[in-house]
Amino acid sequence: MNITEDKGAQLSAQYFSKGYHCSEAVTRTLLELVHGSAEPALMRAADAFMGGIAGTQQHICGAVSGGLIVLGSLFGRTQPEEDDALLTRLCLEYLHNFEANCGADSLLCFELRERRAVPSCTPYVQLAVTEAITIINQHLPFWQPAVE
Repeated sequence: MNITEDKGAQLSAQYFSKGYHCSEAVTRTLLELVHGSAEPALMRAADAFMGGIAGTQQHICGAVSGGLIVLGSLFGRTQPEEDDALLTRLCLEYLHNFEANCGADSLLCFELRERRAVPSCTPYVQLAVTEAITIINQHLPFWQPAVE
């Protein structure tokens, strides 16, 4: 059973509108959909990536970073001898898909903000979640979503 992108987009927009930073909204949404709850340590880590890393707007979009955090938590290695080729491939696919579909041809916070069609970053938050969900659904085919 797959999570729907619509459910993820809706939930992430709700979190973002409640005051979660872009990185936090994406991380919380994906963790809740996958695990049923958001791991506090990962949520604290996600906070550092808000607004293009520490609010600078100079680096990678926080929403994109939130997706990378969760992809890493699902597919990353825990020991140096483990192979992380799958994670690398999935993250590169995720980055490519976000950049290709965001309408701004960028992953940088300040460029995305300058080129956005609406005053809010909500569409980027939603896109980051839907792109991550697509990859998760393709590569964890037997998992059951925690939130329906």
